[in-house]
Amino acid sequence: MSAMEINSLEEDIKSARIAGALMRSEEKGKKEGIKEGIKEGNESTEKEFVLKLLKFMSPEEISDKLEIPLDRVYEIKNSG
Repeated sequence: MSAMEINSLEEDIKSARIAGALMRSEEKGKKEGIKEGIKEGNESTEKEFVLKLLKFMSPEEISDKLEIPLDRVYEIKNSG
């Protein structure tokens, strides 16, 4: 092989490695995004549920029955 062919081949290999790294990074980002979305959805659902329960129960009762820290219940109560 000539020097030009070797350089071209090395550049192709380098490009393929970069493309592979980008694809892996993109997949990792998607997985992290999905995890973050699930977390946000769970927190939103928890907030809505606690706010509804606060109409009928005390923060202490909610904390006890749902096993949610009392400070979290008060945090939700004060934010909602």
